Parts: sequence; structure tokens; C-alpha cells
Amino acid sequence: ALDTQTLTVVSAHGAASPGTTNALWGSPLACYLTNATVASGSTTQYLANGGTVLSNTFTPVSATNVTLTLTNDALLTWAWRTNYWLQTTVSGSGAVNVASAWQGAGSNVAIVATASNHWHFAGWSGATNGCPQAGNVITAAMTQARALTATFALDTQTLTVVSAHGAAS
Repeated sequence: ALDTQTLTVVSAHGAASPGTTNALWGSPLACYLTNATVASGSTTQYLANGGTVLSNTFTPVSATNVTLTLTNDALLTWAWRTNYWLQTTVSGSGAVNVASAWQGAGSNVAIVATASNHWHFAGWSGATNGCPQAGNVITAAMTQARALTATFALDTQTLTVVSAHGAAS
């Protein structure tokens, strides 16, 4: 009887090739993911972060590819990282130092708002829950997708006219 081994493949996302398979002892296998980035709506994505193999030696080729020679029953687990979309916008005249982009789940992104001449920072709005704020700086805790807006207001001045003679107009 031929000695066969089983490679069990586990992946929370994407399409693994091959999937769980039986192969002859000593058979070389190239294992890979066919889609390394998987979107869940427009605000969450899962990004392949590499594979690990238990009970068999393997060679990581890339975050989406491993090779091995099957000498034992083995378990290949594909790891994934979660990213959330961080949308940054401004209202009024000013800028923020962080452009809209994917951010890793669990990261903290410091965003600084800078007003244009004759404007001042007036506050943050949007998904600010759980985000520490200190003046014009907010730290976006990437526990979810976030849309944050820095609001700027035009500086105003008061002019008081005093007249020694007659009414001021």
C-alpha cells in the first residue's frame, strides 16, 4: 500500500490552492492563495499575512505562497490581517496630515489639523467615539472604519469705532 499523507488547509478568507488534499509521502506541494485581498463592503478588507504549517517543514515563499514536501499529516493555516478604511475630510479652509487610506486594525493614527491663514480649527466630527482628542490632534483608534472631518471657521474681528464728535457710522 502507498503511504499517503493529508494536508489540511484552513483559511478564513480567500481561495486556497490546493485545499485539503491527500498526497503520497514525499510529494512536493506548492500552496498559495488566489486572492490575497478580500473586501467586505467598502470599509473593511482582509489582507493575506502568510501561512504556517504544523507537523511538516515548509518554506515561506511570500505572504500568499508556501512550498513543502509532505512527509507527515500537516495543517496549513493561512493568516489574515484586517484593515479598516480611514476617511479624512476638511470643512472650511485648512488641511489634515493624513490622507484617506486603509489602516491596520488595532493601530492608532494621529491626525493633525492645520488651519489656513485667517481661519482657526473649530473641532472634529464624524466617528470620533473612542478617539482621544487634544486641541487640533485626534488619535484615530482603528477598531472600526472611521470617517473624520476637521472643521475650520473663518476668523472674525470686531471693530469698535469711537468718535469724539457726533455719531459714528
